[in-house]
Amino acid sequence: MSLASVLLKKIPLDANWKITRKDPRLPFLALLWAYILVGITLLGFNRSPWQILFTIGLAAALDMLLHFVFRRRTLLCPLSAIISASSLSILMNYAHGAFLAVLPVFFTIASKYVLTFRGRHVYNPSLAGIVLSLLFSQHMISAAPAYQWGGSPAVAVFIVSAALVLFVFRIGRWPLIVSFLVSYAANVAIRAYITRHHVPPEMLVLGTLTSPAFYLFTFFMITDPGTSPPNPRLQVAMGFLVALIDLILHRFYTLNTI
Repeated sequence: MSLASVLLKKIPLDANWKITRKDPRLPFLALLWAYILVGITLLGFNRSPWQILFTIGLAAALDMLLHFVFRRRTLLCPLSAIISASSLSILMNYAHGAFLAVLPVFFTIASKYVLTFRGRHVYNPSLAGIVLSLLFSQHMISAAPAYQWGGSPAVAVFIVSAALVLFVFRIGRWPLIVSFLVSYAANVAIRAYITRHHVPPEMLVLGTLTSPAFYLFTFFMITDPGTSPPNPRLQVAMGFLVALIDLILHRFYTLNTI
């Protein structure tokens, strides 16, 4: 009898293994994997399949371990960790070293257990992993380059339409999405006006608002039901606040922002 089978018999399964077909995380994950598959076969993703599998496997294992150590002595279903790691595989460039993925995975999963309130994480884990990796990796890890998407607006259209069809209608975050899109469009218009003598305004507007990464952030990250408010008014306020913070960062700092 293997060690794994012994552990499975002695450690009870966590309640989160009860997943139904109506769980919006399932189409969410399916979409992420579809983007990854298209990215590594047809587009310009420079992460290898093995790096992506390593990222996902490590995130799942680390989430199960931290859950067992810090929360309950149960065997966690790591579906959320798999989703977070899939997002990292799309949005981060860590192809220069076989084990560079360890850092964003660690930040992502650890944030679920550190950035918490009343036992629930309050910051999207994938976003936490991306931000902390960009700050502390000394440029060994970067945001995925825009050219990995092939330069076609059709990719952004595919991301938006697939998200709308498969899961956005289920999660009740329409006010947040609309508020952020409108606020961010105003953000870009302000930046385009300020920098009009240095960058053609249409280049900044079109380049930003047709970016696949922008729509992944809009539909897949800030709409996370676990870290966004259910109240429509609070969603509107959150969408405006996120766009405002991005504008401030662009004005005063040279940081990676969407």
